[in-house]
Amino acid sequence: MAWIIAFFAYAAIWQASVQIGIGTWWIGPRAQPTPTVVKVLPSLLAISMAMCAIYNVPRLVRLSAMGVLLATIVAIPDFSRSISLGVAELLVAGMLGVVTLVALTGRYRLVPRHALDDPISNLGPSGALPATAPGLAPDAAGAARDGVSTGTETDAAMNYFAPPDPTGR
Repeated sequence: MAWIIAFFAYAAIWQASVQIGIGTWWIGPRAQPTPTVVKVLPSLLAISMAMCAIYNVPRLVRLSAMGVLLATIVAIPDFSRSISLGVAELLVAGMLGVVTLVALTGRYRLVPRHALDDPISNLGPSGALPATAPGLAPDAAGAARDGVSTGTETDAAMNYFAPPDPTGR
């Protein structure tokens, strides 16, 4: 969603540069406009990153970080022509950077299957049923183990999603 907003932000910057009569480096002056490929460069960047997000490309956060770096590189030369347009482009790149950093905070990772068999972890062996704690009903035994459920549903899900164990273990 952020890259789609960036597309419209670059379109607004383009329109503002036409209105004030000072072209950005990628648009160029009216008397000598830049080639069309260069003109659509920021928009092409935003569209390609939005397509990567829509198709859920692996390593999307790294691609987004590279896109933010490219958006910053696009903004820097405009500080010599028009500081206000350069600031606007840098704000777009900065907001995309914030969205990219926030995307790193909420990532879920699957627990590898061999981590379930680790005696140090509190998850216990992957094939074993949880032991009932004294004084607890069998269905509440999972809650007695540091908030881990009864284990049967969790282990079944982990067996389905966990990568296979490395050979030789």
